[in-house]
Amino acid sequence: MRVGSRASHHLRPLLAAVLPVALGLVAPTAHAEVARAELARAEVPHADGVTPVARNDGSPAAAAVATEPPPTDVTVGLGVGAMTEGALVETSVLVRLHHIDLGFDAGGGGLFIGLASVGALAGVGFRSPSGVRFDLLANAGVRSYSGWGGNFLSDDPGASATLPYAGGKFRLSYLFGHRKGHFTLGGEFGVDTDLGRKRVQYDYQETDFLFDDGTSIQHGDQTVGGTRATFVVLLGGTIDMGR
Repeated sequence: MRVGSRASHHLRPLLAAVLPVALGLVAPTAHAEVARAELARAEVPHADGVTPVARNDGSPAAAAVATEPPPTDVTVGLGVGAMTEGALVETSVLVRLHHIDLGFDAGGGGLFIGLASVGALAGVGFRSPSGVRFDLLANAGVRSYSGWGGNFLSDDPGASATLPYAGGKFRLSYLFGHRKGHFTLGGEFGVDTDLGRKRVQYDYQETDFLFDDGTSIQHGDQTVGGTRATFVVLLGGTIDMGR
């Protein structure tokens, strides 16, 4: 008994010193376990498939509505590229009303001949929530030519004429951002033909630079008009209406 009393007498100070330390180590662990259990309980799916933590009545629906394209937008673009006759620069304005496109374009360019045109655009357009858009457009207007059939090695100025034309264009573009205004980048391929051909006869003065610098009156006879293919890289901006 003395041995046991002496042992318990020596253990009391040891337990008194160890017990607070042990409780201090166990308490944070127990608290963490309780927090973990609460989190696991919160993540249990409900019958409607939405957890209490993830439930947010406005966020998913609001995000879906925000990414839907508006029914109407206006795109102003500048195109730089090439056509059958040489370089091409054009500008355009296109209004989308749901899936209907209406607008106009104007452009000009050339290499050995010069031309300028203005025309109306009409067709269908589709814009996805991701920002991808494509438009299939009919194009008709008038085109003015200068220097048709001219020879840069001579004084022949070529023929000039104005003709109506008609054709079609396919435009593929991407709208950056989800605000009301978007930077727009894309490409456009087109094919058109002049509605008719025009014969132009003219006289011009030719100078002979190789011999005596004499001049003579020459006659030119050209038939103006043709079919062309065009391709431009489009840079522009789109403004959403009604958002």
